Amino acid sequence: MFTMMLVYFEAIRPREPVAGVLERANVRLMVPWAVWSMVYAAAKIAEINLGKSTFAEEFPTWVLWVGPAIHLWFLPFAFTACLLVRPLLDGLARSASGFWVTVVLFQVFSFSVDYFRTEALDI
Repeated sequence: MFTMMLVYFEAIRPREPVAGVLERANVRLMVPWAVWSMVYAAAKIAEINLGKSTFAEEFPTWVLWVGPAIHLWFLPFAFTACLLVRPLLDGLARSASGFWVTVVLFQVFSFSVDYFRTEALDI
């Protein structure tokens, strides 16, 4: 659902160069992600220092993809999707059917990311 809304709202925006999309997505998605990642990382480091857990328990390999808290996974995904949607929309979405093909492709991509996040990582 969020992926379909992300693609839709990106599609109805006026055309802008990739640099503009990158700047807008960076400010709206990656800055909050970085701030909250630092907050959660600081809390996890405090738990490590208190001896409640180990570094390997608090920072598994999936942290490199989503940040120190699993619920933050959508922000880097949305950032990447915003960068990919515009070129796809320029090529595909000149017609209504092309738009829906794009929406379905991103939904499939979203499901695969969700599968990877839950099944492949055993979270």
